[in-house]
Amino acid sequence: MFKYQVGTLYSPTRTSWPEAGEYNYRARTHELRLFFAHLTPADVRAVSHGPADFGLLVHRDVLFLLYHFGKAVPWSDAPYSLHKVAQVYPDEALPPPADLHGQSAALNILLVEATTGIIQALRLIGLPGPFSQALHDAIRAGWDAPFTEASYNAQIDEAYRLYPNSEAMAAAAQFRCRIPGR
Repeated sequence: MFKYQVGTLYSPTRTSWPEAGEYNYRARTHELRLFFAHLTPADVRAVSHGPADFGLLVHRDVLFLLYHFGKAVPWSDAPYSLHKVAQVYPDEALPPPADLHGQSAALNILLVEATTGIIQALRLIGLPGPFSQALHDAIRAGWDAPFTEASYNAQIDEAYRLYPNSEAMAAAAQFRCRIPGR
């Protein structure tokens, strides 16, 4: 496991990343990695301290984690399947617990300046119990479904045809939650 720290490289072997947001659940840890170029202090504050909105849209066997951080990060989406984790990190592709008993799942958020690879913000939030349970249920359901790369990509393409942008996906999300700023 890596120890992340603001002001250090996200990866000691890379100093640039493509701009993207990526959700991952592996080794029983939820992580949202945000790689954005030309971050401003306001962007960093919004992600590290501002209110955050999350949504969960399940389309067939693919889940989309939706996220929004004020004006800095408009509604965005990240498709996910535990099968994709298993392709790269087979030992870390562990399905989440079946019953959280109302407990929150922790979500680690990392904001990285894409042009330098330097971590600009770290944030740990607790997702509300019902949202956490729905997220875990969706991960397990996707894991139990048959998987092929072609089917996974076709389902993502189909979802993007049904929902023209991330805001439309968020409006259609089966679950949403808001995390207050601090």
